[in-house]
Formats: sequence, C-alpha cells, structure tokens
Amino acid sequence: MATVKLKAVSRGTPTTSTHLARTSDAFSNPAARLGVGTQNLMQATEYPLMRLTQNYQLLNSLYRGNWIVQNVINTIPEDITKKWFKVTSNVAPDMLSKLNKLMRTTRLRKSVLEGMKWGRLYGGAIGLILIDGQDDLEKPLNLDEIMPDSFRGLYIVDRWNGAYPSMSLVSDINDPNYGYPEFYEIRNEAGSVQYKAHHSRCIRFIGRELPWVERVAELHWGQSEIEAIYEEIVKHDNVSANIASLTFKANQTVLTMDNIDQMFAIGGGEVQRRFWNQMQAISVLESNLGTRILNKGDTLQQYQYTFAGLADVYNALMMDITGASHIPATKLFGRSPAGMNATGESDLQNYYDYAEERREIELSPVVEQLLPILALSAWGVLPDDIDYVYDNVRNPTESEKAEIAHKKSMTLIEVFNANGMTQEAFLKELKALSDESGMYASITDEMIAEGAGVWAKDLQSMNDPMMGLMGGAGVGGDIDADLPSMAQDTSLAPGTVGIIVMKDGKFLIAKRSDGQGWASAGGHIDLGETPEQAARRELQEEFGLLAENLVPLNQLNTLSEEYGSPHIFLCTKCGKNRGEIATDGEMSDFTLVEPSALKTIDLFPPFKESLGLLADYLARDGETTRVTDDFDPDQPRDGDGKFGSGGGSGSGENGESSSAEKHKQVENAIERLSAGESEVTISNLRDDLERYGGTNDITLIQGDKKKGLVHIEERHGAETVPKVIDAVVDGNIVKYVAAKKTIHVEKDGYEAVLSLDEHGEKKTWLLTGWKIG
Repeated sequence: MATVKLKAVSRGTPTTSTHLARTSDAFSNPAARLGVGTQNLMQATEYPLMRLTQNYQLLNSLYRGNWIVQNVINTIPEDITKKWFKVTSNVAPDMLSKLNKLMRTTRLRKSVLEGMKWGRLYGGAIGLILIDGQDDLEKPLNLDEIMPDSFRGLYIVDRWNGAYPSMSLVSDINDPNYGYPEFYEIRNEAGSVQYKAHHSRCIRFIGRELPWVERVAELHWGQSEIEAIYEEIVKHDNVSANIASLTFKANQTVLTMDNIDQMFAIGGGEVQRRFWNQMQAISVLESNLGTRILNKGDTLQQYQYTFAGLADVYNALMMDITGASHIPATKLFGRSPAGMNATGESDLQNYYDYAEERREIELSPVVEQLLPILALSAWGVLPDDIDYVYDNVRNPTESEKAEIAHKKSMTLIEVFNANGMTQEAFLKELKALSDESGMYASITDEMIAEGAGVWAKDLQSMNDPMMGLMGGAGVGGDIDADLPSMAQDTSLAPGTVGIIVMKDGKFLIAKRSDGQGWASAGGHIDLGETPEQAARRELQEEFGLLAENLVPLNQLNTLSEEYGSPHIFLCTKCGKNRGEIATDGEMSDFTLVEPSALKTIDLFPPFKESLGLLADYLARDGETTRVTDDFDPDQPRDGDGKFGSGGGSGSGENGESSSAEKHKQVENAIERLSAGESEVTISNLRDDLERYGGTNDITLIQGDKKKGLVHIEERHGAETVPKVIDAVVDGNIVKYVAAKKTIHVEKDGYEAVLSLDEHGEKKTWLLTGWKIG
C-alpha cells in the first residue's frame, strides 16, 4: 500500500488544490482466500525481530554445547588464516625473515584468528594493539613513535566481556573508521574500566554486516553468525533427537488379553499383583529360554518400525544449515558428498571462492592496519614498496598440481616456440612455477643468464629437438647432466615418429590411404608426449598393436622439410589390441613381406629412409643377416654383402688384437697429454666415422675442470676415465645429431660424445662430452 499526492488539473486556470488517494499494488483474492489481507496460513506467518545476538548466555551455551555451531564459527576463520599473508618488499631476505619471526613470537596469526572467531560468535570483538613504551592509549597511534622491537601483539576481548564502544563517533571522513566509535573502554572481569583506547589502536572484528539502523541498535557492532542459522539449528537438533528416540521403538511386542481393563478397574490389589508377577515370569522365560507362555486365547504380535525416508529428512535439514552458513556439508559435517554423480568439487570450489572473498573483506583491513606497525617494529623503517600477497585458500592435490604445471608449462613452451619470449624469460617463468608445481627448482641463475637474447628461431634453425630448451651442448659442452636418451626425449617441441615392425625377419607394412606408398606405423607427436609415447600410440591407432618393446634407432635428419625429422623406433614384439590387426582408416592391406620384396614396392619416403637407420643398428649390434640392398647404399658391407660389425674394434680373427692395439695407442696419447701436450690425435681409431662427414681420427684433449679428460676425472674420479675411453674405442654408435655434428657412442653404460672438429682440411672427431648412467 502506498500514499501519493495527486494534483488536480483543469483546462482553465491552474489550481493548487490537492487531495490524497490510496493505491494498492499487491495481489488479493478474498473469495479464494489468497493474497494480502485474506485468511490463510501463509498470511498468518510473522517474522518478529528477535535480535538473538544480544542473548549472550544463549550464544555461549550454543557454542559450548553444539558441535555444528562450533564448526560454523571456526571453519571460515581457520581457512582464511591458514594461508597467512606474505610480505613483499625490495629488502634483504634476512629482513623479511626478521619480520616473519616477529609475527611468530607475538603469535599474531593466533590472535587474529581468535578475534575473528569471537567476532563471528558475538557479533563483535576488538584486538588492542600492544606497543611497548606507549602507555597513553587515549592518544591516536603515531607511527613515528613506534620504536624497533616494540610491538607486543594483540589483546583480544569480545563485545560482551571487555570492549565497550563510546557514544562519540569518528567524524573525519578520511579516517577508515569514519562513522564508528571513536574510543573503546577495556574493562576487567569485575566491570571496572582499565583502559580507554583510541580507535586507531584497536582492530575491529564483527560478524555479519548490518544495515545502518540495526548497526546503531547493536552499538555499531555486527550480527552473530548464529542468529542467521538459529532456526535451522533448532529444527536439525529436534529432528536428530527424535530420530534417535525412534530407535528405542524399532521393535514393539503387543500382548492381547481379554478383560484386562476390568481387571485394573474392579480387581483388587492382589489381582493386579498376580498380573505383574505373571508378566515378570513371562519376561524371564523369554530372556533365558526364548520361551513365552500365554493363556489360551491371548495373542502376541510383533511390530517393527521402518526408518525409510528419515535420512532424506535429515539430509534436507543438513543442507539448509550448509546454505545458511555458506559452508558445504563436506567441511561442516565431515561427511562425503551425496547424490547422483556427486563429487563435492563444485561445492568446495564455491566455498573456497567465498572464503577468499571473505578474506579480502575481513582480513585485508586487519593486515593493512598492522603492516606498517610490524615493519617499523622489525626494521625501524617503513619501505615505500611494502605490500602483501596471499596464497590460494585451497591446497591443490598432487594430480591438480601436476595438471596445472603441465598446462602452464605447455603455454610457456608455445609462446617460446612462437618467438614470443627469449629463452631467459622462458626459464624465469618456468622457475617461478616451482613453488606451486614442485618442479623446475633446479633451474639455476646461470642457466637463465645463458638464455639472454636467445630466441626459439635461433635454436630451431639447428634442427635439433634437444637444443631449443636444453641450451645445447656444442663443442666443448658438457652433457654429463641428466640428459634423456632419445627414447626418453621430453619432446617439448612437437615432431613426428616412425615405427619399423619386424617379425621373424619380415616387415609388417600397409598401404597409406593418401596414396604415398607402403609404410609402417607413424605420425605426429602430440603436445606433452614423448616420442616413445607417441610411437606406442600411433602403433596402436594405425596397426591395432600394443608394443611390448621399442628400440630407439635414431632421428632422421636427411628428409625434406615436408616430412620433418622423425624419431625412428624398432618394434620386434607386439601384442594384439583388438584380437586382430585393425586400423583407424589411415592404412589398409596389411601384410608381412620379406626384406627382398621391398625393392619392388613403392615405399613412403620416410619409411624408406628409416631402413638405413635399421641397417646402422643391425651393423653396430653385430647382425650378420643381410636384410636388403635398399637399406643404405653407403653402408659398408663385407665381401659377402653382409653388414660389418660396429665400433672401432674391427671384425674377424684379428678383432681382439686390433682392439688391444688401439687401446695401446690411446694409452700413449694420454701419457703425452700428461707430459704437457694440449691435444693428441689418433689416426683411424675407429672405422665407422667417415660416413658422418669427417675422418676416422679421434682427438683427445687434457682440458680443464670444464672440459676434457681433467673434467671427467674431477667429476667422476680417475677410474672413470678409462671406461669413457673404452666407450670411444669399442662403443656402439647410438645417436648422430646432424645439427650439432655430434656422434654418441656407448659401452657398458658409459656414453661419450664425439664432436666434429674442423680446422681447414683437418676433420677429426674431438671427445667433448659424456653421459654416465
């Protein structure tokens, strides 16, 4: 109902007369007893103003005796303060440590938590800032008078038991406490005033905010959190108690007897006594023997109470409390989520969002008031750039941390590979993820500095998948760090893979649907996959096979730009995925063919080139079975057309003596290096290096602590040197990186790196690095 003034207007002379009219904008249907002013149950509902916050004894009783109330009061403040604020400033680390120690020794977080709890329970509390040497609390707090080591913490008192606001209010509109009490009286247990503190020395904690009229009624305090959920607590406790009482009535026995009413009405005391003795005897017999004796004609019936539906009623009341308190059931009641497909994730996410909002509203003003005081007490100065930050309220799980780290890392990689940042910036960003991901902490400042001015295009031009993000290991580099092998390549930049499948000396191939010939399995590396993972996936998708073994052969660097530089794997043992060889539509006409048949088949270019890598692998492993002439025309063969053995030890009857001879040459070279020569070149130390663009000569250098033989001895001991040298002489070639012109040779877990050393006509292989493990 509303009252408005209407002004009467005529076509003649304007008049100023007015009259009042009543208008109604509410729904009403008296005949149906619906709407405003009618007699129905809904219109009989009233909402009296209870102001439960002022019932101090009831609040105490609820908090001390009701665990749900305790959780409502404690949960949000505990989560808000669990991740304490972090001070940020361009000061020395020891100064930050001193500030953090000050907060610990004064138990500041515990005091703030206590103030927030009592503010939520009673609707108001204050924390009196204690500063040594400032006894006149009625004066406004002057930051210039705060001496080093003078902050002593907070003294917490609630609105009903120690803190009473004055009637005078803050009138300065520039004061954050404008419109609130100017002073607070701090009283003892007897009610006597101990201090009168200026508001600048007090930190206010209140529960729920109130509109201005109600705020005045509460003497500028807030509302207790209990007042908002009180009715829900009452309903929950009554229903819970009634459900518990029903358990006593779960089973009832009813005995039907004739004329029992007459017996109690007209029968004497002796008759009634005999009846009760009879009932007692029946009870004893039933308890001891399970036997019940009844008179003829009496009947006995058992009634069992069913609890169906009670759980739904209880859950509905529980959810009302969670809605009123803003706390999900998983935290408030400590129970698992309920309902179809319920995980509780959305409820918890909403709760943590709410908790962070309350932290910004309730905790941030407290921090901003205390931070200058803490800085002056800890440091004696107040830096201009001092600030603070929070961590997320929620602790992510390990899987969530890994997923977050993966997504952020992949985003950084994409930006870096798109030349959106330098390698220096990229490594800085990766290291910044170490706190939340638990990874990348090993990235050093030196590694970051080395990436200054380096862009992805500079690294990608070298066409080496390890160069872009590992910093490279050129001539003189040290790959003694934990660099992964090709099969374990992290492949941060996506590439391609190819898989040669062999069974009983035959090749499993299929016809490509794009018409580019016959091939084995292969395809692109998805973002985040290693080459080995991609090889296993492609083999399963295209051939329907599960790889039981995958041997990394090498990386093809001889293909045109159209095909890239695929990682090639050999698979000689597979399990069927779907009962028979299947395909995803990219391949058809699966068949096993003899090696000799490959000469007459139109092969997919990357597959054809990969056969050369297989030939290298078979040669260095001493394989004597001739596979096909199409593998590698330049691959050395013996007089019978078979592949020769790998390594520098040679083959045939004189293999052992040849190897011993070459080891003796190496020993002489090391003696010459020890005598003062800077480098010694050994001619024709191996017979398998020429095909990679140099000679079969190898140069050894004494070096220093960063490279050469000295470095090996410094890092891994003198006993390691001969083992690395042994790998140089007799090891198998496991990898050739064309972009860096480096060859990796391995023997017994010791891997040496030979780099092509070009000086004019001189083209020897220089021992520049090693990998042990």
